[in-house]
Amino acid sequence: MIQPVFFISHGAPGVILNGMDKNTIKYWSNELSTTINKLSPKAVIFLSAHWFSEKNVPIINNNSKIIYDFGDFFKGIYDINYNTIPVTNDLIDPVKNTLLDYKIEKRGLDHGTWIPMKFIDPNGKIPIIQISLSCDPDKLIDIGQKLKPLREKGYLIIASGGTVHNLKHAFSNIDKVETSVPKWALDFDSQLDVLLSRDSLSPKHFYENVKKIPSYSIAHPEPHHFLPILVAISASDKFKAKKIHSGWVHSSLSMSIYEFL
Repeated sequence: MIQPVFFISHGAPGVILNGMDKNTIKYWSNELSTTINKLSPKAVIFLSAHWFSEKNVPIINNNSKIIYDFGDFFKGIYDINYNTIPVTNDLIDPVKNTLLDYKIEKRGLDHGTWIPMKFIDPNGKIPIIQISLSCDPDKLIDIGQKLKPLREKGYLIIASGGTVHNLKHAFSNIDKVETSVPKWALDFDSQLDVLLSRDSLSPKHFYENVKKIPSYSIAHPEPHHFLPILVAISASDKFKAKKIHSGWVHSSLSMSIYEFL
């Protein structure tokens, strides 16, 4: 079975881990968990907005321990754990062979990876291979294209970030899980849906059109949480996707999830 490609908006760790975002937690734990477990992937290749390598050489993580790469949002947050099956060399070797140029690092899994997986695969039965991202869009497209053949070998691909991610605005609503979503955020989200619902000539063409959306610079003052989607679309077959979940946290953090076609 050819494995699919997903883009997940992973949200704010404090909101997820203390159970405030019930909408997203329910979707991850039920629908998405059921879908992925039925697929029985050999492993999941994860690319998170919280790991960018300084150079354009992708880094493959071979440490299944988790990293608490976030603030002390509430008492006991650092006591929350997630154990997942260790990644073996026989699983990493095909990834090495397809990337060709790579490095290996015992880094651990950051919160953009392990928090969604804690709900999707609570028993940690699916090995997770996290790969670093590049700030160069062309390099991300190249990584996605190289990873694409692994889908036929049983590797599920998940890119993790956020479709709308304005932290300054979100922090001004930090005490509110749900509040009115500003027009610029809704506009960007809806126009992104349109772009992903139709055929793009290429991932590069898609990204060029995204940057033309008037509210792009407000939705993403920094591009890091959007860039993982370039890996997802590049690893897909048709350069398009369907939205399978939506929601908002702190008014300007979108929790959208897309399945690429």
